[in-house]
Amino acid sequence: MKLFWIPFIVILLSGTTTIYYYAPTCSATVMPYVPNWMKPQDPTLITTTFITNKVVGTILPNELTQKNPQKQKEVLPEDVSFVSPALEGIYYARSSEHPGWGITHQETAFYNEKGSYLGTIPIGEILNCLKGKLASSKGDLIECQPNSSTNAPLLIARKDAYFFTGDYNKLAAKQVQMLITYYQLSGKIAERRRKLLDEGANLNPHFQASRTALVALTQNIEAAKQLQQQLAGATGPKKMSLDEQLRALKVKETGLKITFDETQKSFVAWKKQHLSELPNPETDPTIKAWYADKQKLLPSLPGLAF
Repeated sequence: MKLFWIPFIVILLSGTTTIYYYAPTCSATVMPYVPNWMKPQDPTLITTTFITNKVVGTILPNELTQKNPQKQKEVLPEDVSFVSPALEGIYYARSSEHPGWGITHQETAFYNEKGSYLGTIPIGEILNCLKGKLASSKGDLIECQPNSSTNAPLLIARKDAYFFTGDYNKLAAKQVQMLITYYQLSGKIAERRRKLLDEGANLNPHFQASRTALVALTQNIEAAKQLQQQLAGATGPKKMSLDEQLRALKVKETGLKITFDETQKSFVAWKKQHLSELPNPETDPTIKAWYADKQKLLPSLPGLAF
């Protein structure tokens, strides 16, 4: 009987030890069944709720313990200072389209319903386009009502402003102001470039001679064009007289062109020799600063800034 208990106790102790140390690493198929309600709560499933000004969300603890957790994307409030023009049906109006509005990018001439010149509109003026349109020697004239004017509608040459479809009121108010500022800066840059170039030209001793020669040549060419138009419907003695006048102008044009080419050659040669002494619009600090200001506005004006 003693021989029975000694092996029994040894086997019992060794079996218990083996189960104690190795059972946790065994397959789930040999593990004892435990109901879900008895299992301890898995800490990786515990969630943390966070609240920001605009977002309520959830972060899992394993995201918090990662070295480079993926940040929760916040839904930002709508930027009321920007509206996509294309999504509002606003884009550059083609020549076949009647625009809804426009803006001046230079000092722009305006005309009455008969096409007679009346004055100019400043740069950066918003134009409300009406139904009217008039064909003229200056191209299509669009009937517009400037924002700053309560007078009768005006006619503006299509080529003298940028015209768009849709309604500019659908843009954000800040965006409209940015657009006005953008084209006002464009006007300032163009004006300063002209000023610097004129200053450089006046320093050139050959400028006046070249300019006088150019004016004379241009006037002669224009006079020849007018005679050519009159000649088209002339007959008899009048046609012969116009023919003689036209031949004389053509001969004169040859001499005027030679004179202009000579003066222009002298003008260009002096300019090359004294280039470093002349004002340069490309390196002018004021122009560069204005250009930088324009570039800052571009992202807010897609399809509207040229």
